[in-house]
Formats: sequence, structure tokens, C-alpha cells
Amino acid sequence: MKSKIIYAAKFWTKGLCFLLLVIFQSFFSQDSGYEKKIHQDTGVSNGNFGPLNGASNHVAHYFPASQMTAYQSWALDYVEIYIATTPVHLELKIYGQGTELKPGPILFSKVIAPATIPILGKLVRIELDTPIVISGQDLWIGYEVTNSPSTGCIGTDTGPMKNGLGNWRSLDGQNWSKFSFLNKNWIISGHLKAPITEGNDIGVSAIINPITGANLGEEEINIDIKNYGTQTQSNIPYSVTWDNQNYNGIYAGTIESDKSVNFTLPVKADLKNYGIYNFSACTTLAGDQKPQYDCTVKTVENKVPKLCTETLYTQGCSMDRISNWALSNIQIDNIQCPADGTSYLNLKDKIHDLKKGQTYPLTVTSTYINHYVAVWIDYDDNLEFTPDEYILKNANCPEKETPYNFNITIPENATEGTHLMRMRSNYAVPVESACDTYDFGIVLDFTVNLSKALATNETTAEKLSIFPNPASEKITVNNAKKIAKLMLIDYSGRIVIELSNINKHLTDVNVSSLPSGSYILQITDQEGKTTNKNIIVSK
Repeated sequence: MKSKIIYAAKFWTKGLCFLLLVIFQSFFSQDSGYEKKIHQDTGVSNGNFGPLNGASNHVAHYFPASQMTAYQSWALDYVEIYIATTPVHLELKIYGQGTELKPGPILFSKVIAPATIPILGKLVRIELDTPIVISGQDLWIGYEVTNSPSTGCIGTDTGPMKNGLGNWRSLDGQNWSKFSFLNKNWIISGHLKAPITEGNDIGVSAIINPITGANLGEEEINIDIKNYGTQTQSNIPYSVTWDNQNYNGIYAGTIESDKSVNFTLPVKADLKNYGIYNFSACTTLAGDQKPQYDCTVKTVENKVPKLCTETLYTQGCSMDRISNWALSNIQIDNIQCPADGTSYLNLKDKIHDLKKGQTYPLTVTSTYINHYVAVWIDYDDNLEFTPDEYILKNANCPEKETPYNFNITIPENATEGTHLMRMRSNYAVPVESACDTYDFGIVLDFTVNLSKALATNETTAEKLSIFPNPASEKITVNNAKKIAKLMLIDYSGRIVIELSNINKHLTDVNVSSLPSGSYILQITDQEGKTTNKNIIVSK
């Protein structure tokens, strides 16, 4: 009976399509005296929900009058939601006062064409054609969505849920209930803007850069200045200070009423020392009628580099993981989920020998359907995995217990030496981060040794053909000049096949006994000229 219970829970959980972790708490901290983000979620996205059969769902946040009275006469001008997979149908819906258990009449609705929705796991901003003036009464903000079968679209946070505020759901748009199964909230926020009442009123609305990270250095400073008043402004003085450093400047351009400009300062902030830096940016417009809104502050931390190995998954890898891995000289079968529940395996003792400029077949097998795989090499050895360090991005294993082959190419300009290589998997949603928290999958850390590839004689190679490539049983070599001998060399430098005294233009090489991987085929003709070609054996 225990196994059946686990399976039922698993089956229901697989109705969820999990979104990448995107930390955007600082996004909400950019509120000013004139702008406010209202939301009931925690500020950290951590999952996605959708029914297995692809049915429609209506979800919403409830903002009672006790929260909205302070914003009476403000205007709701746009809404932001998280969408992880392309929906069949998406419609924003904003409701007026109803009851504590059900929204009131629809104040605004807007259908969003699926083709206009950004890439997976992004915050979708939906502008209201006509802003809604806040009455101070209850407000409900939500959307109706229909997803494809087995692919959820509705973004959820880390929880815990704000029961009765951030977790309302309806199947028909009429009968609503608090969805407590996930103990999470939907990712929905509304942007409120205060009415313009003053003529001269301008301020720094946001410090965009720098941002918190590891190994910071000379970082750009980027700020946003907004005109909150009714009068057009120009030649606006501003200042930015951070830990005993400062810069004073004048924005010479023109900013119209209710518009903003974003620009980068001509100086950079020296953040090379690890620790916290406190930034403050202000405008100092003469005659500003609301100077209390002139400034914005931001905290930036230069973090000591640390390999992320914790909180990588909420649910783990007991049933969702990569179980088999084969690349170059390393093959690992029956990979098990670690007992400590971290879904992280330290396999740095598995050293892959790879050559710059070469292409290799990677073979992986997943224990569950629709599993995505990404691989990075930490070329700069800073314990971070950045987009320019991908060697495989979001390969998909549609079926479980089925080997899939993907080609990996090592850049010609890759840094030679020993580096960390990370493989990360995720169920149903592409892997966009090596460190953010997902729900199902596994992380494997390996070591890679990068070296120069064997030189290739390009002139001779033009007169040489090898087919098929990749091969599973045999390869046929056809050379313009008679072949004297050939060798097949694996990437550890070991000769695995050697044939001598061939004396023919055409010859076959039996590779059926070789494991899958990349090899160098070295051919020597009767004149003593040698040519090297890359060969892939794929079973």
C-alpha cells in the first residue's frame, strides 16, 4: 500500500510544471513614494502548477480594503505574472469588490496572444489599456490560463501560502476556493502609481546597477530618474554615494511629465573587497516640491565565491534524475540519489579528458519523462557557471529509461587545464541556472582536463573521406593515396586499434567492440604523410 500512496502523490505532483527560481525581492524594494508593487506572494518564485489534462484555471490574489484604502485615487497601470510554459490561452482579469470568498465584477480583462509571451520562466508584464483608479475597496488581480496537457503555466512562490489572499483558484470563474495543496502563492503583482499633484517633482526611482554577486570588481552604476510632476524638466542635478565614494553630475536631457530616463554614470564603483556596500542616489532639483521622494537606496554585496551545493531542489531526485552518463573516457551507470537528500553528487574524481575544438557525443538516460539537461565548464575557475560557459543547453530526454545522445563541442579558445564541469537536470522546464532552486532533478559535479587537439593536416584531409561518422559497427576510410597504416586513439592517448601494411585506398575498420565516445583516427599514407580525423562511436 505504501508504494501505491507514493505513486499517487507522484502522479499528482507530475501535474505541476516547475519554474526556475528567480529571486526578485529587490524588485519589490524599488518602490518609491509614487509607485508601489502590491502582491501576496513571498517574492521568490519556486514552482509551477497546471493540471495534467490541460484544463483551464482561474487564479487570483485578493487585496482586501484594509490593504487598499491607503492607495485610494492611485492608478493600477500594469500587472506582472510568471509564466513557465507557453499557454494555449491567457487572459488577465481584474475584479472589483465582491466578498471574502469570491471576487466581484470584472473591471478589466485582456487576452494575451501566446506568441507575444516572453521565453519560459520570465515575468510577463501586461499593460492596462486604461489604468484602473483605486477606490479603496477590495481588489482581486488574477488571470485565466489554459495549458497544454502535462505542462503547467501558473507560477508559484516558495511559500508558505497566505491563505485566503495569495492562493485563490477557480475552475469555472464562478466558484472560487483557497488552493492549499501546495502551501504556496501564485506569482502575481500589480503596479500602482500615485496621482500627479505637483508641478516640480523629480527623483531617482531606481538604482539598476550594480547588483549583488560574487567576485565583483569595477562595476557600472546605472540609475533611473523619473519626473513625477506636471512640468517638463531638464538639466537635473543628481548625486550617487557609496561607502566614502561619490559622484555628482547633471542630466542635461529633457524628461517629460510621468516619464523616466535610464543612464549609466561615467564612473564605476570599486567593489573588489568582499562585503556590503550601501548606495544612495538622489536628485537635487531646485524648487522640488516633494524632496522627500528625491532619493533611492540600495544594498549591494560582493560575495566570497562558493560552490552552490545546497537547496538545489525542493523535492529531490529519488524518482527524477539522470541515471546514466557517458562522455569521452568517463561512463557512469546506475547513478543513485544521494542519501543526504541534497540531490547533489560530488564526482570530481571522475576526470574527463577533452580536447579544444573537438566535438564529443554525450549519452544520458533519465529516470522520468520530459527531463532537461544542461552542462557547463567553469573555464575561469570562479565556482560560478555563467551563460558563456554552457557546453550543452537544455537538451531534452522525452522518455524515461531511454539513452539520448547529444553533441558537445569544446570551444577552440577554451582555457587549457583542469576545470569543474557541472551537469544539472530538471523535470519539465528548461535549466536556466546552475544554482537556483528547482523541484525535481539532480546535480553532478565532475572534473574536466582540457588540452590541445592533435594537429590535422588540412590539405591531405580534403582528399580523405570517412563514413559513416558517427558509427556503431564499422567505418570505411577512403583516401586519395594508398593507406599504409592507421591507428584509432582514444582521448586518454591510448591506441585502441592499430592496422599496418594496408596498402589500399579503401579499407574498413571494425569499431563494434569500442565503447561510445570520440576518437582520433590517425592515417599514414605510403608517402609517410599523416592525417588526423575526429571519429565518433555511438551505440
